[in-house]
Amino acid sequence: MNAKYIIAGEEFSSKDAVKQRAKDIKEAYTLSETMYDGQDFSFLQELFEGYRERCKKPYRKIVEVEIVSGWFGNGRAFRAHFADGGSDEVSYKNASDSLNGHDIHPAKVKKAFRAAVDGQVGAFRFEALMNTDMSKEEALYSEVDHLPPGEFCDLVRRFLDKEHLNFSDIKLEDAVGVRGSRLPQALSERWRRFHLEHAELELVTAEEHERRTRERCRRRCNRAGVV
Repeated sequence: MNAKYIIAGEEFSSKDAVKQRAKDIKEAYTLSETMYDGQDFSFLQELFEGYRERCKKPYRKIVEVEIVSGWFGNGRAFRAHFADGGSDEVSYKNASDSLNGHDIHPAKVKKAFRAAVDGQVGAFRFEALMNTDMSKEEALYSEVDHLPPGEFCDLVRRFLDKEHLNFSDIKLEDAVGVRGSRLPQALSERWRRFHLEHAELELVTAEEHERRTRERCRRRCNRAGVV
């Protein structure tokens, strides 16, 4: 293997391989389980501390990594616990993308756009679950799909065009007690109104959502001429 990245002694040929390693760790541990030693912890510690350094944040030694629930109980995430007693949720995808100086700001802005409408999506999911024909297991892991032509990324792009903004124009804000950064309040309010007006949502199984996402990515790559 032609290694491009070495993290905690492990060699990786691509950022996708780094992401897969982190995802495998996330899925291998139970919710609320904490890592504080061993190879899995060493890998995440080096990846996440390096991510903070690449983002030019002050050094904070990571002493534990916990598996926590994602937004609205959907999926899992990593929470890093620091030697100073603080903690913060860390995106393994952003951490992996930051290797070699990748600009992670657009991904953080997209995440903030999602967080701003989580209330709308969560309310739709709750109502849809009252009238679903899914089995209990399917309903438990169901997801909300943004239907074409208003797929989520397309809605964000249309909104930014309407506002005459680029990702680089948006300065995210931190809020006490809130995971991750958020959009400025005025922009967030306009985005929520836009999303409420234009988004077409559907409750689907996790497997169907994944299938649709793969198919849409395939079509985009074909249109772009990417093999």
